[in-house]
Amino acid sequence: MTRTNAYSLLCMIIRAVAVWAAAKMVIGVPGAVTLFRTQPYPGFWWGWLALALLVEFVLIAAVWLFADKLAKLALVRPQDAQFESDLAPDAWFGLAVSAIGVWFCLGGTLDACWQATRWLIVLRLGSEAYDNATIAEETANIVSIALQIVLGLALVLRGQGVSRGVHLLRYGSELPPAAERTT
Repeated sequence: MTRTNAYSLLCMIIRAVAVWAAAKMVIGVPGAVTLFRTQPYPGFWWGWLALALLVEFVLIAAVWLFADKLAKLALVRPQDAQFESDLAPDAWFGLAVSAIGVWFCLGGTLDACWQATRWLIVLRLGSEAYDNATIAEETANIVSIALQIVLGLALVLRGQGVSRGVHLLRYGSELPPAAERTT
């Protein structure tokens, strides 16, 4: 049994939300590139895009790095609610990452169904229904949907691997095998 508390569980949830936000940022890149490329902005559109992505990345990194501070702010007495679990904190995090993957995979599948229906309607209307800007937007949508499904599947299938990788980055060592983790 592993003894944990509301504080450590909330830290894990905040970090899982940071993973979700990073995945959303990656999925949004094709649409943002298409938006900036098809608008009549003068010259420096890629600089604005890079700046927006950098600001978003810094905010996500801040949420990840200061998850403990955010959890302390959210909880009145972080150490009060104690409970025992058969799952270690890294297993909880792996489950959360896998749940995020399921969310993205299901959302991507539903978006793919919507996009396929839209393409069938366009094929029925003929090519005169679309201009170059709309084709670029549709292509960005398809790329975003494909990224969403692939990223979702990667998170579902490798949630525990992501958890081990985070532990390695944070502590500089591999997790011991599950049988040895009994605290």
